[in-house]
Amino acid sequence: MPNWKDDLSARERVRQIVETVTDPVSANWVKDQAGVGWQTAKNELEQLADRGDLRRVDQDGDVRYVPDFTRLYTERVRELAVEFSRGDLRDEVVQAKEDIEAIETEYGVDGKDELEASLSDEDVSAAATRERKKALREWEEITDEMQLLEHALALYEDLHDVDPYVEQGGPDGGESADVGSFETRVA
Repeated sequence: MPNWKDDLSARERVRQIVETVTDPVSANWVKDQAGVGWQTAKNELEQLADRGDLRRVDQDGDVRYVPDFTRLYTERVRELAVEFSRGDLRDEVVQAKEDIEAIETEYGVDGKDELEASLSDEDVSAAATRERKKALREWEEITDEMQLLEHALALYEDLHDVDPYVEQGGPDGGESADVGSFETRVA
């Protein structure tokens, strides 16, 4: 079975590794994970930091690297506003709300906090608790998606006004972007 590292250059492996972290990591850690030399890891991390893709964080006198989550978030909001029509974004907000309502109905709760509290309910089996925990994670993901969608809608006009060359609603200029389903693009 081929190794995922076989298809990527050393620098691509460094980028792929560091894009997945949520806590600051050292060049040594990245070197080990990516299977590259220390200098290759350090050079690529520094280049990514200089470009603004990573932040340098000083921890105990050592430089560590972490993605710039603010930049990633704002780029995602921009991507949604540029690649999807306003109608598509509104439809996705409606769908997200319907998905949350379905979870509420399925578990007989009136909010995320109530669903979370039900995890420790003595009358709920371990299997049912696992399902509720899964539903709670799904709820949180939907909430995060809705926040992105709402920001994209709020900034839609401004983003299109500052860049008159942005195509309205996708590549064909129509009402709907034909760039894949929304759910695969948010994740």
